[in-house]
Amino acid sequence: MSEPGEQRRVMVVEDDPDAAEVASGMLRLLGFKPHVCPDAHHALYALADGPPDLILLDICLPEMDGVNLLKVARRVAEARDVPVIAASAVYPREGAIARSLRDLGVTVFLSKPFTLAGLREAIGKVLPGGAGSAATPPPMSLSETLVARGSTGGREIELVVRGGDDSQLELHSAQVPINVGSNLQLRLTRREIVDDHIEDTEILILGQVLTCTGLAQGWTVQLDVAAARPQRAFDRLVDVLSKQG
Repeated sequence: MSEPGEQRRVMVVEDDPDAAEVASGMLRLLGFKPHVCPDAHHALYALADGPPDLILLDICLPEMDGVNLLKVARRVAEARDVPVIAASAVYPREGAIARSLRDLGVTVFLSKPFTLAGLREAIGKVLPGGAGSAATPPPMSLSETLVARGSTGGREIELVVRGGDDSQLELHSAQVPINVGSNLQLRLTRREIVDDHIEDTEILILGQVLTCTGLAQGWTVQLDVAAARPQRAFDRLVDVLSKQG
């Protein structure tokens, strides 16, 4: 568990790298420190080092599923009372799997893909103080993901900014595909140190979708950037993205 004043830690047990990246980006945006475990074995090793403040648990895992992982974890005294949010794109909220999870203390379920608002609401149900009382997150490093809110054709979507330059951005969408040729508006918050203090700058980006490629869970989108403001903040963002590559 985190000490008072520290960022609260969330263990993300997720075998799909794209889904783990999206969830981690959302958690960072909410002020938490995510730690991804790609399977049950990694999760159990991590729990042995010390329990997190919250577990975001995928049910469909290789070798040992989420239910059996939680059965083992609940035998560890330190992890017995750690709150858990179960996430699944397959299993319904009712049935044998859901009953087993409830017997293990799970009361909140998320259907995948979930939204930032849905995740925030779920956290508020299981974690005292919810997302609002998380310690102020540090400035995003080069390895951090950036979650952007987008709108196109009257739809609101969320995307993870993965890379790009001054003319194109590479994005990941866990929601519905985006039509090639459509206009897309993005809003994202860039957190950085300015004159020895942390400052959040909202960046507005307008562009046209060049490609939208389907993945196992979600889509990769190439965006042709037409305009951005404030330009200086966008230029700094591009600099960070280029160094990530």
